[in-house]
Amino acid sequence: MTTTKKIIKKAGAPTVVTPDVETKLESILKIGGTIAEATTYAGISERTYYDKQKRDEAFLQKMESAKHYADVAAKNVVVRAITEDKDLATAKWWLEKREFRESRMTGLKVQDGNMTVEFIDHES
Repeated sequence: MTTTKKIIKKAGAPTVVTPDVETKLESILKIGGTIAEATTYAGISERTYYDKQKRDEAFLQKMESAKHYADVAAKNVVVRAITEDKDLATAKWWLEKREFRESRMTGLKVQDGNMTVEFIDHES
């Protein structure tokens, strides 16, 4: 007696985002890599990455945090140079940077839960 088995393959089955994949994504995002670079390194598609973000708030927060890691680390270095090393040049640079940024802002607006900043165009 011969039996025939029907094999059904699902095309495009989603790749599972394992803890190892998350670690790889996070490592690339922490050094300023793009989503494309991170997903290529981790071996998943960008679609899988974005689908995971939509489904998993903790994953979204982890990846957003990773994207800002180097910025926060750099700011800590600058603030330490000012507060601990009493570095005058760094302190002047920091104040000039803040003053420039604040001088360009005219105000914050919140509409429908979104915050916007209006800037003055000093070129006009």
